[in-house]
Amino acid sequence: MSDVILKNLVKNYGGKFLAVNDLSTTFKAGEFVCLLGPSGCGKTTTLRMIAGLERPNSGELLFGDKVFFSSRTGEFLRPEKRNLGLMFQSYALWPHMTVEENVVFGLAMRKATSTEKANRFKELAKLFHLDGLGARYPRELSGGQQQRVALARMLAVNPSLLLLDEPLSNLDAALRLEMRAELKRLHKTLGCTVIFVTHDQLEAMTMATTIAVMNKGVIEQMAKPMDIYHRPATRFVANFVGNPPMNMVGAAQGDDLAAWLGNACALPARAVETFGVRPEALRMAAPGAGAMEAVIDTIQPTGADWIIGLAVKGRPMFALSAEPPSAVVGETVGLTLKPDGVHAFDGEGRNLEVVA
Repeated sequence: MSDVILKNLVKNYGGKFLAVNDLSTTFKAGEFVCLLGPSGCGKTTTLRMIAGLERPNSGELLFGDKVFFSSRTGEFLRPEKRNLGLMFQSYALWPHMTVEENVVFGLAMRKATSTEKANRFKELAKLFHLDGLGARYPRELSGGQQQRVALARMLAVNPSLLLLDEPLSNLDAALRLEMRAELKRLHKTLGCTVIFVTHDQLEAMTMATTIAVMNKGVIEQMAKPMDIYHRPATRFVANFVGNPPMNMVGAAQGDDLAAWLGNACALPARAVETFGVRPEALRMAAPGAGAMEAVIDTIQPTGADWIIGLAVKGRPMFALSAEPPSAVVGETVGLTLKPDGVHAFDGEGRNLEVVA
């Protein structure tokens, strides 16, 4: 296995829209990397450049010592020469072919023998629980079964790298949960490198070994999922990852709420422009005794948790609790903070704890 290396990659469209902006990073061999970010941040363009479906304007793209693209030398390796497995939001199964014919389609294009195709299908059918489905057609399968057929087809040719672009977005909630587990199992079984594009933070947090959060064509932070959540490098990452999102409060001088948060933060107040507080770091208590007063605006039960909308010194904030609130809408409560619950960001949006 080899690392995927991006050096100063630039991609713009028509000389106007800059989709990827001087991107340099390395995706380590054997990692399950999730490119996470909002629509238009450049994550799919990055994946398509790795696949060879988009040609960068400049920079270099390497897979180990194999050059996929180099603007310096003019090299560009065609997609079919890169030995990649590709899977997109649409499974693109051939409707007139059986499950077995779909799975071994890539092998047929490589002129594999009937025995080789049959043996490979037998292996993949066992891996993806497709036994007994080989003679069926895609229209006769459930969404989860079609997903497994598409994954099996991708792996049939033994690719060196797997690239997936939001392949779970068409599934219902139950199937998405099932397929997240399937993809994690697949990665553990095969040990291959996976680059997975998604805008769904839950998918990224539950599946990835490494998350790369993209914004405006650059990676703002690349780290392990829990580091992304607990130590966001920038205000954008902090606000994007988390549901409900992190509460943001301006660090204005003389503001009681800002002063309360500043007292919980060991960083110099003069360097802070914005404080951030995760909803689960806010704890409700009786008013008084050093607690910050707040009025309950809304209570939203999710089943597992309670999302509580609050008005704190006239500002909207959210708290997240595993227990039902002891007060009702319109009542005043006290708020306390977890000791490590406050983050501080400077004027450029950097987390002062992380950059320090």
